[in-house]
Amino acid sequence: MQRRTKVTKADIVERIYEKTGFAKKDCADLLETVFDIMKATLEAGEKLKIAGRGVVG
Repeated sequence: MQRRTKVTKADIVERIYEKTGFAKKDCADLLETVFDIMKATLEAGEKLKIAGRGVVG
């Protein structure tokens, strides 16, 4: 059985930075915006589908 590791927001920001070269602050702002949209979608009772990953809600 494989052990899962935790991925933090900082880890995701770093990965976005590495792939895009955007300023880290911009990457953090982008991630927060995505999370805000996801949260609002779920709070509105809508389903959230992430292609290739499944459906939440």
